Amino acid sequence: MPEKLSPQTISKMIALYFKGDSEVQIANKLKIDQTTVAKYKGKFKELVEQIGMSKAAEEYGVTGLVEALHSLSVEL
Repeated sequence: MPEKLSPQTISKMIALYFKGDSEVQIANKLKIDQTTVAKYKGKFKELVEQIGMSKAAEEYGVTGLVEALHSLSVEL
């Protein structure tokens, strides 16, 4: 069964995901199981579908990163 993580660890996980790290890389950096990374990544994606990227990012504590990536994509 996937482990329960602190909100800080979940935010770090999602931030690493947005930065392009693979599930395995994230698991290694945070010293957690890869299946746990997959579970939380899936939950984040589901939330994005339900309430949108901005609100999901706010809930997961990665608003600044999402805004920075959005700004970068607009510039490109």
